[in-house]
Amino acid sequence: MKLPHIRGIHSIKAVALILILINGLFTDLLPGGFLGIDVFFVISGFLVTAILFRGYRKNNTIGFTQFLARRIKRLLPPAAFMAVFALALMLLVSPGFRAGIREQTAAVFGWVTNYYEIFTGAYRGQLTDQIFFHTWPLSILIQYSLIWGAILGIVCLVYSRVRVKISEPALLFLICVGLIIFSYARMLFQVSETSDPVPVWLAMSTHLYPLMIGSALGLISGVNFKLKPMPAPIAFALFLLTLVLFAVMAGSFAFSEKESVSYGILLISLLTVVSLYSVLSLQHSQFFGDIKLLNVIGARAYHIYLFYWPVYCILKQAGFIYAAAVSLPLTVLMAEISFRTFEPVHHQKPAGADEQVKTGRFARARTRKIARFAVVIFCVCAFFSFFTLTVEPEKTVIDYEYYKKQMQISTSKMSQIGDITGALYINPVAMHGLEKMLPASPTEIENALDLEKDRELTRENALLAVNWNGVDPVMIPITPPEGVSVTIIGDSVTLGAEDILYQTLTTEGGTVLVDAEVSRNMGSGAQLISEYETKGELGEYVVLALFTNVQYFTETATNDTYAAIPPGHRVIAVTPFGLGYMEDCAEMVRDLPYWYEFTTVADWNLAIRDHRDLLARDNMHMGGDQARQIYANLISLAIEQSSMKPAKQ
Repeated sequence: MKLPHIRGIHSIKAVALILILINGLFTDLLPGGFLGIDVFFVISGFLVTAILFRGYRKNNTIGFTQFLARRIKRLLPPAAFMAVFALALMLLVSPGFRAGIREQTAAVFGWVTNYYEIFTGAYRGQLTDQIFFHTWPLSILIQYSLIWGAILGIVCLVYSRVRVKISEPALLFLICVGLIIFSYARMLFQVSETSDPVPVWLAMSTHLYPLMIGSALGLISGVNFKLKPMPAPIAFALFLLTLVLFAVMAGSFAFSEKESVSYGILLISLLTVVSLYSVLSLQHSQFFGDIKLLNVIGARAYHIYLFYWPVYCILKQAGFIYAAAVSLPLTVLMAEISFRTFEPVHHQKPAGADEQVKTGRFARARTRKIARFAVVIFCVCAFFSFFTLTVEPEKTVIDYEYYKKQMQISTSKMSQIGDITGALYINPVAMHGLEKMLPASPTEIENALDLEKDRELTRENALLAVNWNGVDPVMIPITPPEGVSVTIIGDSVTLGAEDILYQTLTTEGGTVLVDAEVSRNMGSGAQLISEYETKGELGEYVVLALFTNVQYFTETATNDTYAAIPPGHRVIAVTPFGLGYMEDCAEMVRDLPYWYEFTTVADWNLAIRDHRDLLARDNMHMGGDQARQIYANLISLAIEQSSMKPAKQ
């Protein structure tokens, strides 16, 4: 059972899609553009309920199995086309980028991507962007279709056998309200109990209410569109206003903020209801019609959404400088092929019957040609995607042997350390308990440049960072010397500890700047160092925590980053902890002081490995304030150790 075409609904979908695309490709422009997903949720709930209940009223049956088959037929083929194309495209990037791709692919076709992301912690981007992360809304849609379709089927079955005083729409509306309250209350409770709201966002039970809000509207107005319409001028003004407010909200929220989950989703859902009510009221208005461009975009919204994220992620990892701009035309091309292949033939209604037949034949012939082309693309991509899924990714993408060879070549440099110390400019260091800066003594510098002692002190720091109070499971902060200026450049692991880093490292007369971002890697190190130096904001102590997201270019990027560090600064390099191949990267970081004597290692890998219970489920990110405090303590101790070394000359 199909609904008649609703003019204006594609325009709403197009605006929501544009917000999502801007958020994904240019996050800083619209950090809340992801709320467009909830616009689609409300529309989907509305359409699903209207179609099902309309079929029940006409045929006296809900047709649940047929409905579910139609939903899978609608969603699965384009998703499969996208998946094989993305898997084939992944051969362009380093093997390390393919870690866990089999599980990700299985989650896509099992419609459980949302729970895969929650249970594995993959959404944190600990390695790199998850190319199939964007399929989590599809999983929620299928899960909702199963639950709500079953409820509708049971209610309609009961009404066919038992006389009930309350009408079916009224009872189903009450069920909708109950599920909305349950889902929203559950979300509020869970988000208040966690410091990471993303799992709450991804779970179906806590993200069900936008779909049920749409379902409630479908029960009220979607059966025969008999809801009392608003006056056309008011409805049109409200329609335009809601589209503007969508954009305003997209600029007012951020994905990891609790406010986005607490009331951002609810607000955008209610706005979508107003927008839908407006276009329903305008269906018989003479001056209101589909906006052609938005109608074209909205009709292809699902297909564009499927392709934009994996194409962008892969091109970015492949090293394209303008990956966002390059990915758009490729996304549009693949989305158009997918749309023409898997959607029913759409064409404007011609004036006469003969013209209608002629246009229909032309559209079908054109679609058949595109479908054949799509089959060729699918087969070629399926062949290459086989290698992506079957060839085991390398455990590391770090050329560790490079450092071994450099160690052999540069032994002469090590023999010169004693000579260097005598000619070094003695930089002031901060001492515990003193308000002024005192120079390090020659003995202190000599001890600091003793690499074996340096390693031993690094190991001691790793143990001291777990500064347990001995009574309650609370970590005690360890503050650095007073007056130090620190710039921390990190990835998602550092981002999780941002607040505690500021609290622990900020001292009287000192400054702390934390710049952390999800999925950041060493490739951005040199540029960020140069930017902060140009602005005069680069601290004396530069903390590099960019080794979690290992890439094939990490070795070169590390050298480039060190070259960008100006004289007079000291570097603290943080070892990564997580997946197995990160152990090689951690060893590489531990060797950095051999080549850059102004480097001190903060061995997070060693400090946390015996306290994995303090980590999140992904065994990589921090699970609470205890792990965060260890991280901050470790950097604080490394700053003190670094103060005994000379700065870069």
